[in-house]
Amino acid sequence: MAEQLIGIKVEGMSAVNFSMQQNYVPLLRSIRLDNTGEETQHEMKLRIRFDPAFAQEYVTQIDALEPGSSVELRPVKLLLSTEYLFSLTEKITGHYTIEVFREKTAAALPAETAVNDTKEGVVSPDGAEALSAAEELLGTAAGEVELLPKDQWSGLHIMPELVTAFVTPNHPHIAQILRTASDYLQKWGKDPAFTAYQTQNTNNVKLQMAAIYAAIQAQQIDYVVHPASFEAAGQRIRLPQAVLEQKQGNCLDLSILYASCLEAAGLHGLIVFITGHAFAGAWLEEESFADCAVDDVSALEKRTAAGAEEILLVEMTDAVRGKTVTFDTALQHARAHLVKMEDFDYVVDVSRCRSSDIRPIPTRLEEAQQETDIERYAPGMVAAPSALDQSLLGAVKEGKVEIGRKELWERKLLDFSMRNALLNFRVTKNAVQLLVSDPGQLEDEIADGKDFTLLELPPELKQSLRDEKMYSVENDKVLIEGIVTEEFKHRRIRTVLSENELQGNLKSLQRAAKVSLEENGANTLFLAAGFLRWYETELSEKPRYAPLVLIPVELVRSIRNNGYIVRSRNEETQINITLLEYLRQDHGVAIGGLDPLPEDEHGINLPLVFQTIR
Repeated sequence: MAEQLIGIKVEGMSAVNFSMQQNYVPLLRSIRLDNTGEETQHEMKLRIRFDPAFAQEYVTQIDALEPGSSVELRPVKLLLSTEYLFSLTEKITGHYTIEVFREKTAAALPAETAVNDTKEGVVSPDGAEALSAAEELLGTAAGEVELLPKDQWSGLHIMPELVTAFVTPNHPHIAQILRTASDYLQKWGKDPAFTAYQTQNTNNVKLQMAAIYAAIQAQQIDYVVHPASFEAAGQRIRLPQAVLEQKQGNCLDLSILYASCLEAAGLHGLIVFITGHAFAGAWLEEESFADCAVDDVSALEKRTAAGAEEILLVEMTDAVRGKTVTFDTALQHARAHLVKMEDFDYVVDVSRCRSSDIRPIPTRLEEAQQETDIERYAPGMVAAPSALDQSLLGAVKEGKVEIGRKELWERKLLDFSMRNALLNFRVTKNAVQLLVSDPGQLEDEIADGKDFTLLELPPELKQSLRDEKMYSVENDKVLIEGIVTEEFKHRRIRTVLSENELQGNLKSLQRAAKVSLEENGANTLFLAAGFLRWYETELSEKPRYAPLVLIPVELVRSIRNNGYIVRSRNEETQINITLLEYLRQDHGVAIGGLDPLPEDEHGINLPLVFQTIR
């Protein structure tokens, strides 16, 4: 072919395997087509072929592309072969070819081919199917991709959270480990049931973690050396069932096995990566990190401080054959890894990954395997772990500013101009938009004295390799909904800002509120719950937004979380009187029953307020 009329640019992955396919990581993230010719191209088709056949042939229609213009296909929903990727036992190189073509009309075909079936392709000398005689090629591109075996982890450089796909809590062998762990709990004179966080007793959680450690220790697993630089380049993972059957595993294999048992027991497990090593851990309370993978070592250090533990870290190589390391000593060894902060890479939160729908890879059980149990050992002479000392947990010195309540607005002085943010709210540096699914629930929690940490936009919604559109199509739900809901459970609220923007805006808001209090004795910082969209006239096309309910709050710098928390000032929540008076005076709309605001058992009855205004 001569000069290409359509340029093709591809953005995609350099490698793919079964776990990526199962967790919506697209092979080709986007394809951009550029019309480099001088004529508009009509009725084109784009086709992608794969060799070997690790995906179905992909064909889509492109109606028209004008000269000098571009079109981007995103997402490119390829149907990767689950069976093929699952069957791979070694890495191979795959190829894909992208063709943009147009089908010729019968008049444009040579006489000897015009009557042929245009669906039959011809075979090129190298054996690959080429364009049929009835197709005019406009542009082509090709690429390579590494096809990894199903048990290959791609390392920390490509979605480190995908390591949790190898955490498989539902395998029968894991259930057998938990039965042995239950025996240890009974031997220690404790309740043999795994109650996870139901008792709200952190010592009970530690006992469950210790029993699982002892049950794995009883399996007499041999330690094997991991590959060099495994945390960056990735490695073949021995799945938990393989570790238990083969009685072999390295640090990452053992950490994944422990995390699988923790998840099966209802505990929120962690996998920690440092240079050349991996170890495990779990939350002592029903919590999770804000992100699937956290690269801030201080987030882990603060929560593992002696006397104020929220997380326990476990060195799982202490549980191998030839060692008789107690659970308490394994905790000390794991905590010591955090001393060299420069070696820390990531902590991956299994529970947080599950809320982002990163699922365990399915395992195929052959009939022979289904009938085979791992060897079950009677509980040996293993001592119960020591009780936790959490005397410092939550012990912080706080100051509180006591101020009197003042009336902020007098109706005779209300400003009805569009400069007033109470009538014409605009998003500036003086405001921070919050991602909350239920404003009523937020108001209830704030009214009950709960505080919330404000965080930046989740990384899944910024530059994640997972495709939001593809996820939504497959799961019939929006990815952000699950993230926002799960974050709220842990008293975290996401915003739409980047980390730097958020910290800058919150710092400015806190300073402005402080100056107002000191100079005027008035609070000017509010949480606005609900907005009314309105238009100045019937012909206006520009919508205006006015806040409805104003909740007095304060921003407090949190050294522990390295950010800001928002909490109630214990002052009266107010309706936007300016809005109500504007509607009454300028539009003749009188809304009654909202001054004072209706209350429920927690605070303001926001649903009733919204319904009244509607």
